[in-house]
Amino acid sequence: MNRAFSAALLVGGLTLCGAANAALQCTVPAGAVLNFGEYDDSSAAARDASVSIPIMCCRTSGRSEITPVTIAIGVSQDSGQINRRQMRNTRNADLMDYQIYLDSFGGTVWGDGVVGGVPKVQMISVTTPCVSGKQSVTASPTLFGQVFPLQAVSVGDYADTLTISIMP
Repeated sequence: MNRAFSAALLVGGLTLCGAANAALQCTVPAGAVLNFGEYDDSSAAARDASVSIPIMCCRTSGRSEITPVTIAIGVSQDSGQINRRQMRNTRNADLMDYQIYLDSFGGTVWGDGVVGGVPKVQMISVTTPCVSGKQSVTASPTLFGQVFPLQAVSVGDYADTLTISIMP
């Protein structure tokens, strides 16, 4: 039987203080959605979906340069965990297991490196100065999501909220 659901990822950013010669300010636009579509609870195949998340940065001082940033994804709002993320049915208390991966479906769990999983380290080049609120897209990492097969859950829409943090 098909079960309709989607995972809503609430994302937020924070200010970065990079090397002395290139302090950065980065944000992640809120409201990105990773939509898994219809779920068939009798299928032995996992349900995969991906979405690219734009990271907007500008430099607050210093010269333009390429610098590494760490992109971490926090715990599932519904499970409080990284290694077992869950979406909740919006009409009842049913939970559906899923995961977010780095670089490929079913690969390394994307997390924070403390509670679980590993963060993504990405080199970014920031040339735009922080003038009049201007920022440019400096990275667009892809989130690879996977809902595990054969979960006996009720019909409905399933959602979860995750926070993305950007650190120097």
